[in-house]
Amino acid sequence: MSETDSQRTAEILLEIVPKVNSLLRSLVFGRTQQSLSIPLYRVLTVLTDAGPLPMSILARHEGVKGPTMSRFIDSLAQKKLVQRGASPADRRIILVRLTAKGVETVASVRREVVRELSSLLEPWPAGDLSLVEAALVLLRQHQLYPGRFS
Repeated sequence: MSETDSQRTAEILLEIVPKVNSLLRSLVFGRTQQSLSIPLYRVLTVLTDAGPLPMSILARHEGVKGPTMSRFIDSLAQKKLVQRGASPADRRIILVRLTAKGVETVASVRREVVRELSSLLEPWPAGDLSLVEAALVLLRQHQLYPGRFS
């Protein structure tokens, strides 16, 4: 792939990703049973994917400062979606983990959003859906997103 190809792809990503994020934001926040902002939902999904994490790693992963992540966790804890606890390896480290309600909330939101997205994609030709799926699989394989938890 030439620099021109990668630059064109980068420009398309920069154009499309914010639009997709806006759609997801409206689906997660506006059309689900849970009143979750995208940042709060993202914290839940990170914990779903990675398991219990220190707040410092969550903050770094989400690109926010510690006090901001602390407010996110406070909000999620008030909703009984997460709980804080000392790390068994180092009691000075506070781990954040999903509660059973948090696990069910993520599963429920994902089901609703998948249902909504499926209905939006239903009219697309099968060939177009296959191309988009292949591109998304490539994005996942190449990890063109912050996906490391250390």
